[in-house]
Amino acid sequence: MVKHNSKAPKLRRSAEFFQYRFSLAISLSLYGTLICAQLAIILGTPFIIEPTVAYIDSLVFLAVVATVMAFAAYLTLLGRIGAARAGYATVIFPIFALLISTALEGYIWSAYAI
Repeated sequence: MVKHNSKAPKLRRSAEFFQYRFSLAISLSLYGTLICAQLAIILGTPFIIEPTVAYIDSLVFLAVVATVMAFAAYLTLLGRIGAARAGYATVIFPIFALLISTALEGYIWSAYAI
């Protein structure tokens, strides 16, 4: 049983706790980027950045919204409901991705996908 320390500061809903969670999400995203870059260099895969508006907009969206904001939201969920219950979310994420892909892209389900 975990003892609750009543003298500990309550940071759960404060701006400082959000800032901590957001900076943690950015830090972990940067670590992942560096690891992927090292792997690409080791495998000899070239870095190709197309100088088009669509490409740059997509890259910024994926970096900011789909990675940092989503990870910060997951850390918020983790803090609110705990690791055991938040673990169910990681099982549901691929199912929602398949549902969205089915609705927007016409994805056809297979036994392998399930």
